[in-house]
Amino acid sequence: MKISFEDREYKIENGRAPRGYGHWGFTFEGYEFWASGTLTDAKRKCREKIKRLAPNGYTGTVFVNILP
Repeated sequence: MKISFEDREYKIENGRAPRGYGHWGFTFEGYEFWASGTLTDAKRKCREKIKRLAPNGYTGTVFVNILP
């Protein structure tokens, strides 16, 4: 499974790319997920959540939006 993070909406809303420490929100396939910490750690937690939710054998791409 490939997980791709999209930050276009975040950049439009905030005028810069997401980075650093904060409370990060993600949306994917109708789910919303929030995690605190660095963006790198939040993405890792989000990947773990997606893998738990995904059906076994899913090989497609999950597109994740970083919320502004």
